[in-house]
Amino acid sequence: MVQEDRDLKTFRDAASRKIQMEQWKNENFYNKKRKPPAKYFEKDLVMIKNVDSSVGVNKKLIPKYKGPYEVKKVLDNDRYLLTDPEGFQLTQIPYNGVVAVDQMKRYIKPR
Repeated sequence: MVQEDRDLKTFRDAASRKIQMEQWKNENFYNKKRKPPAKYFEKDLVMIKNVDSSVGVNKKLIPKYKGPYEVKKVLDNDRYLLTDPEGFQLTQIPYNGVVAVDQMKRYIKPR
């Protein structure tokens, strides 16, 4: 049997510290150019990204966002429960869905 003269616990601890330091550096580098997500409140009007993938429809010609929708409830992790506003329904079936904040933008009423 070969006598091991190295202490594996100290090597593992050093490697763990280096990994944590690199993760911290990567997180700071990633977050440096990011802005915090927009905050919406209940009753706010928003538009959601249009991901219509119908066959035969040119993506350049469809609007980038559709809406308005009303924020019904604020959920965790920057998610929002959206519904059709009172008296304004875009489709035959009322919309009721959960949408992430990166798929939304604030609705600006036309003048």
